[in-house]
This record gives sequence, C-alpha cells and structure tokens, in this order.
Amino acid sequence: MKKRNKSGGKIVTRNQPVLVMWTRFNNERTPKRARQLLYDRRENHVGCTVSAPCSLGQVVTTICEKAQHTVPIDVLSLQLGAPVLSRGKTIFGSAWDAIDKIACNYPNMQWGISEHGLTMDIVAPTPLPQDFDQIAGKLLFEMRQKFPEQSRFSRDQYLEITPQLENFRLPDLLPKARRKELAEWNQKNAKVVIQTFSRAIAAKQPKWLGREAMRRLYRAHDKFKQRQSLR
Repeated sequence: MKKRNKSGGKIVTRNQPVLVMWTRFNNERTPKRARQLLYDRRENHVGCTVSAPCSLGQVVTTICEKAQHTVPIDVLSLQLGAPVLSRGKTIFGSAWDAIDKIACNYPNMQWGISEHGLTMDIVAPTPLPQDFDQIAGKLLFEMRQKFPEQSRFSRDQYLEITPQLENFRLPDLLPKARRKELAEWNQKNAKVVIQTFSRAIAAKQPKWLGREAMRRLYRAHDKFKQRQSLR
C-alpha cells in the first residue's frame, strides 16, 4: 500500500494520486478501473436512516442501496454483524466517508472497490521485516557462551546455526561489490546457485564467499553485543 499519514490516504488513478480523508481505504486492493470510478464518484451522497435494532453491516448495506450512485456489494466481513445497535443509525453526507468511519470501528478492517463491488474485510497487518543482525547475532552470541574458550568458530559450527537463517537471502546482506560478484557467479553456475548462508559456507567455490559470509555473521554478532550493552 502507498505510504500515508493517519489523517488520510490516496486514490491512485490513471492520471494522478488524489488525497482523500479515508484512513481505511485500501488502494492496493482496488483495481485501476475501480479506482477511477471511485474518483469520478468521490462525492457520492447518501441520506438514510436504519431502524433499530441493527448491525453496522446492515448500515453499510443500506448506505450502498441508498447512495446517489448505488454501490454493489462484493464482500462484507462477518464481523460487521456485531455489535447489534439498540438505537437507529442516521447517515447523511458522503457514502464513502460513512463506510470509512464504520471500518474504523474494527481493528485491521479495510475497504475497497473490487470488480464486483464494495469489499470490507479484515486485512492482517504486514509483519515487520525480520532483523538479521538481531537473529544471527543472538545465535552467535549463544554459541560464544557455549564455547567461551574458542577464539574462532569452525565451519561446521557455523553450519549448525545457518539453517535458522534460511529466510534471509545472502546476496541482500553482502557488500555491494561482493553482491555483484556473487550475482555474476550465479549466472555462470545456474545449477548450483548460492543464495543462503548454509550453501555459501559449505561451498568450495567461489573461494572468497565462505569467508565473506562468516564475516557478515561476525558483524551481526558485534551489533548484537552492542545493542545488549546499551540496555
């Protein structure tokens, strides 16, 4: 999703991004054609009252039916069925503003316009990227505590911890010059492409790669120790 501040978002149309005050609008899940239609009808007015008892899901359905430009419904989250309101709900103004305010009542609920109509559903937040230095550094730190008498670790000792780093791509963590060298080597050796620390440390070729991978692990260890000392 495009970066946005808490006070608004963007409709990215064919021509330009347009700032809007919708905090729960999901631009990424709204196809280009639907975004353009939404832009063209962004002042979609509605005035309606939903009698009690009613759920916010019923309110959304009524908004879509009574809006100046009716809105077909594709997906409505089951979570919109609760709570049941003991008082009626009156909506007046922009249909999109009203839908956005309703979405704000539910954690991680977002809305958009699919090819088939309005979608309102829970979208799990993107997990934070894993911190290589934290994870790899801790693994080496623990190994250092296990073998305090050793000044250096053996290749086999490194290979004991590298399986826990398979989610990280080695090329992304190498210095720029070495990254380029590895990319060129992988292109020439397509049958034995090296992308992980395990394969790099175990490989005999290219000769420099195992040492470079171990240096990167040492840097992670040093950064982890530094963080620990600041706590």
